[in-house]
Amino acid sequence: ISGTYLNRGPGVSWYTYNESTLAQAREQGRPVIIDFYAAWCTPCRELDSSTFRDAQVVERSHQFIMLKIDLTTGAHSAYEKLIDKFDVKGVPTVLFINSEGQERTDLRMLEYRSPTDFLSRMAALNEGTAGD
Repeated sequence: ISGTYLNRGPGVSWYTYNESTLAQAREQGRPVIIDFYAAWCTPCRELDSSTFRDAQVVERSHQFIMLKIDLTTGAHSAYEKLIDKFDVKGVPTVLFINSEGQERTDLRMLEYRSPTDFLSRMAALNEGTAGD
């Protein structure tokens, strides 16, 4: 049984999405995970309080560029383009982008997933990374 929210430790360190961060990740050959979420989304909050606070997920996340896109109050124009580009239908939507900048659509998450499931997706994304 996991402890209370307060003693679970720090969560994943997220960056706010921007194109230059994505381009930099591609230049560096780093895989990217993008979390489309909203504050009113119950499965999004479950991911934040459980999966994204799991010690193994937090540790493994350092191998990735972790980006969050907040759709709580409606998307601004840059986010609208991303929603179209990645065909996001709702939240949560978590995308796994390989080191070449291509989404691994087979890994896409559209609902709450356990830390174990998330770790297996991270491992699968990394397997497709050069030098691994």
